[in-house]
Amino acid sequence: MTSPAGTASGASAPLPERYTFAPFALDISARKLWRESEEITLPSRAFDALAYLVRHADRPVEKDELIKAVWAGAFVSDDSIVHCVSVIRRALQDDVEHPRFVATLPRRGYQFVWRPTESAATISELNPTVDVEHALHGRGPAPVSTLGERKRAWMWPGLAGVALLIPLALVVARGGLIGEPQETPQGPVFLAQLPPPGTTLASGGILSPDGRHLAFVAVDQTSGTSRLWVRSLDSANVRAVAGTEGASKPFWSPDSQSIGYFAGDKLKTVALVGESARTIAAVSVSPTGGSWGSRGVIVFGDLGRGLYVVDATGGPVAALTTVDAAHDSGHAWPSFLPDGRRYLYTIASWNPDRAGIWMGSLDRREETRRVASAPSASVYAPQGYLLYVQDNTLVATRFDPERREVMGEPVPLVRNVLPPRLTDGDAFSMSGTLLSFRGGTRAEQLAWFTRAGLKIGTVDGPTALYNPMVSPDGTQLLATGSPARDPGLWLVDLRANASTRLGAEGIGPLWSPDGQRIAFTSRGGLDIDMSSTVGRAENRLLLRDHERKVVQDWSPDGRYIVYSRLNDETRLDLWLLTVADPHRSVPLLRTAANERGARISPDGRWMAYTSDESGQWEVYVQEFPELGSKRAASIGGGAGAFWRQDGRELFYLAPDRTLMAVDVRLDRTISIGRPRPLFRAPVSGDITEARNHYVAAPDGQRFLVNTVQESADRAAITVVVNWAGRLSRADHGLIDRAKGLLASASLR
Repeated sequence: MTSPAGTASGASAPLPERYTFAPFALDISARKLWRESEEITLPSRAFDALAYLVRHADRPVEKDELIKAVWAGAFVSDDSIVHCVSVIRRALQDDVEHPRFVATLPRRGYQFVWRPTESAATISELNPTVDVEHALHGRGPAPVSTLGERKRAWMWPGLAGVALLIPLALVVARGGLIGEPQETPQGPVFLAQLPPPGTTLASGGILSPDGRHLAFVAVDQTSGTSRLWVRSLDSANVRAVAGTEGASKPFWSPDSQSIGYFAGDKLKTVALVGESARTIAAVSVSPTGGSWGSRGVIVFGDLGRGLYVVDATGGPVAALTTVDAAHDSGHAWPSFLPDGRRYLYTIASWNPDRAGIWMGSLDRREETRRVASAPSASVYAPQGYLLYVQDNTLVATRFDPERREVMGEPVPLVRNVLPPRLTDGDAFSMSGTLLSFRGGTRAEQLAWFTRAGLKIGTVDGPTALYNPMVSPDGTQLLATGSPARDPGLWLVDLRANASTRLGAEGIGPLWSPDGQRIAFTSRGGLDIDMSSTVGRAENRLLLRDHERKVVQDWSPDGRYIVYSRLNDETRLDLWLLTVADPHRSVPLLRTAANERGARISPDGRWMAYTSDESGQWEVYVQEFPELGSKRAASIGGGAGAFWRQDGRELFYLAPDRTLMAVDVRLDRTISIGRPRPLFRAPVSGDITEARNHYVAAPDGQRFLVNTVQESADRAAITVVVNWAGRLSRADHGLIDRAKGLLASASLR
């Protein structure tokens, strides 16, 4: 980028390149600003604006003139200019009310009020302590301090304007450092990475260990396909990584040259340069995060099973932890400590004595121990802190990995940060003095939609509800409460919009065909229970064993319950339980693929279900209960089938979350039409994340959808430079203003 030059009138005489003012020295040609012997790093646009104001300190500079000089050819909002000037003032330690350097001229522009001195001195003469070759050309072995590394890493072009082509917003906040001396008056710097055009973010940003790249997952808004993206932190370059379709939950190699991620039921790695993606291991159900250690191994989580370790080049997989199925819902978010031997991970559990952050080791002789009670993803900062989310606040607590214990009270870093769920990719990450996260709020609500996608009503409840099932008469709703806040089964009277909690135990309830009984799984999915009268009778145990189960559907004649079952060898299978004789539980569909989401047709002769046998999730239909030849009902992916009450239509969700409808003709055989779209359902996460994201009304004219509404600030990944600055209330106000800038930026 060329330095700002010339005057408003287009004077041709060359202007000086070097100026001094008070303790500062400015070398425009070298793009350097110094305070005595300390180099001050400014974003590119802020530097250009400062240079222009200094060169024209003899007069006021109109706002439009400054825009033309610094942001030529780009749309710039007033907020962007105000913010740019505030960055300059922060660097110069200027006072807004009594400015020494930059004054605001209301409704006009700005003026540099200190008369700078022109200088012919070189940068080395202005600052004799500087290594000239290193400063100007990056040559030589001159050592770089941690502060210098931080500054170099964050010389991103174009950071000073929210509405620039580069999708970034920047806010500077003031604060003292935690656990280290104040090296610079500058406090934390907040930047925002918006999703690439035409995409929606599907993960938080994961910083490379060397602090040079940011990896994240974004979903194509047209196809619904997720891909891995990488942002170079020293340029404007952001690119999709080829061959990473279906990617989720990325993590970096220790050398920052490769990325691990999950695609479907596979753990994969891909190099930044010169290597296509390769499969490392299989995941049986759903991955819960991974971490690549310095000893060349990867630890990853498998939902409902535990943590596993595998060589980063592939090979046999070994179990590290085993989920206590009677108490835990999963082990997740492994994160290696610097020694490459010990790791942190999260246990999500109904038992408060088990839920929280734990430390394990590749050395099985070392005892596993809980180090914090917050059931959050966590990372260890070499500054001696454990970072995690507590009560929607990202906090740092002093942590001694040798003693495996936290010390002192948590220090809040950023508020309004959602704890990552087991099925989400919203983990935060840390690299040196850099920190990334996604903030904001996520509101979940059951809402009624017409076939055209018109929202016509909501179901109000005291908590978020999942896996909804409407009673046969359409007057009541059964659902599962939020595991983190209000677990258990909930009953909602749709006429009065009144909710009743049936108990803290229970997952994925079903109505019997006559509406007089319910079936559900308990003890973390190990038991299948039945209640003869909703909420008024003792539960009857139908089935108990050591494998995880989720009930899927109850046959129209009341004889059978179809449920999914997780097996170490065959993964998710469909089984058939005879209600009158629950000991007669037999495999219904057991293959090497995953089968889930079974729904029986209203006449009881057919079963729709979801399988990944083709390499992606698709909806199939087979005869029931004696299985015959199958038919594919979806095209290009699908899950979550529901029948219309007359059996003449089948619904499902496409990968882009469009609710699809398929005409069905039932006779002695079945005829399936071509899928057609109804509307884009506002659900989040993978379409197989829940047993059912929606339920169809009996006549197929309305749909009750588990909707998700996210605040505007969740549309970006926030990256913090110098995260260790203790944030005050004033800083949170700056964060709020940054979110306002993001909300107003038209960059999607």
